[in-house]
Amino acid sequence: MPEEYKDLKTIIDEVTGINNDALRDRPYYGQSYEGERGKTLVEGLTIRDVLDCFAMGMLDASCEEALQDAAERGTWIYNDLYQLEEFDPVAAIQNAMCRIEKMMGIYPNIK
Repeated sequence: MPEEYKDLKTIIDEVTGINNDALRDRPYYGQSYEGERGKTLVEGLTIRDVLDCFAMGMLDASCEEALQDAAERGTWIYNDLYQLEEFDPVAAIQNAMCRIEKMMGIYPNIK
């Protein structure tokens, strides 16, 4: 890749905020968790609820139908996570956020 392209890509990433995911004060943009849904305060959940949502999000994102079904039916256990061999980590995060919205009673959080 030519050096000029790397520089242009870096400039575009900086302007759009693509590489600033770790910055807590980054702007909200877009329509999903980077937009209005991302601005929603989490209310009424315990830390354990949030942990459970992340576990279910991982199971939802797995390639194992039995694990997905267990998450949906509410019959999963934490040991099921050790069965995960393949899953999409970004999908797991997105699924966890949907689970949090569901527990809060606001899913889908779209006006």
